[in-house]
Amino acid sequence: MAGRVKLFVQRFFRKLLLADRPLMTKLIVYSTLLVVIPMVCVGLISYRETSRTFENEAKRYSWQIIEQVKHYVEEYLRGFEINTLKIVNHPDVVAFLKLKSLKEVSDADIVPAVREVLKNSAYSQSDVINITLILDHIQVVNSAVQEGVSTVDGIEKEYWFPNIPVTGSPKVYSRVIEWNGRQEPVLSIVKRIANPNTLQPFGTLVIDVNYKRLQDVTRKVKLGESGKGYLFILDEQGIYVYHPDYRLIGTKAPEGVVEAMRSESIGSFVTEVGGEKQLLTFSRSDSLHWQVVTSIPYSEMMRSSRENIGWTIFVTTAIFTVLALVCSVGLAASLVRPIKRLYRYMKRVEIGDFNGKVPVRSKDEIGMLANGFNRMVKRLSQLLDEVYFSKLNETQLH
Repeated sequence: MAGRVKLFVQRFFRKLLLADRPLMTKLIVYSTLLVVIPMVCVGLISYRETSRTFENEAKRYSWQIIEQVKHYVEEYLRGFEINTLKIVNHPDVVAFLKLKSLKEVSDADIVPAVREVLKNSAYSQSDVINITLILDHIQVVNSAVQEGVSTVDGIEKEYWFPNIPVTGSPKVYSRVIEWNGRQEPVLSIVKRIANPNTLQPFGTLVIDVNYKRLQDVTRKVKLGESGKGYLFILDEQGIYVYHPDYRLIGTKAPEGVVEAMRSESIGSFVTEVGGEKQLLTFSRSDSLHWQVVTSIPYSEMMRSSRENIGWTIFVTTAIFTVLALVCSVGLAASLVRPIKRLYRYMKRVEIGDFNGKVPVRSKDEIGMLANGFNRMVKRLSQLLDEVYFSKLNETQLH
């Protein structure tokens, strides 16, 4: 068994070292490999590091965009949160909230005054679609001009409604409402109104804001070389608060995306979204508890790396391979030609021709070998002459 293994190893190394191939073939093959393999390795390492640099730059740029958008959205919505306090603390609204039945509301005749408060607040901000004040199970008042228009029908069935804090701090949610005969995505600033003594909620204030400002901001965000990247926002449950495709608003993001961002407040990762590999970069808003996310097609982001670095690697490797072939052929020729010349003279000596000398054109080992061969042939010729004359003299003596 050991003998077979040894024989196999010997054959393997004979094949690997081209033991049975001409010397020129060996020199050309190994000279080329010694250039091509390092070039390819260096190229691949350079490509990988360059790709990583591009990815890090894309992440850094995305985080800058996210922080700017996040800061703008927080400041923008904070203005509406302040507005909710102004509405709730208005004397007419306070009086309205103290009423305990529909009969008291009718007797007080306060609804027109409350509607006027809501209208004035809505007109003061152009982005507001509607403001609705709900006195639970008693009366609903909104700022809409049209009678019978409501944007809060079924609001208590929304997935987020039970999670609205009763402490009075407003929360922002994304909804799609029926408005002017079409489906309109809105941001709803929702504030539950609670009894300060019992802390039991008895009313709700809802301010519906259109997406105009968010659209204006996101249109200015250019992600990726061709601008195919986009920005979207998720709430704490992974529901789309904002997305360029309005059909996704109110739906849940892919579970893998939500899970990857659940435990981190800031980060970046690569995943498949809609069957395409995407680089997602995210940052959480501490005040809104939203995740602001940028999505850039990974293939587009790495296109520059592939085209520029990949082409450079290919051209450089091809040029150096050709140079290696030329140099190896020249080197092999400079080594093999004098060896073949020496071999031809050895064949002549083998058949008894001691005339001539091997031309010596270098002072390297091959030149030293040729010099040694010439001296050996000269000495051999002298010895043959001595033997011949010795035999001749011996014959004459006999």
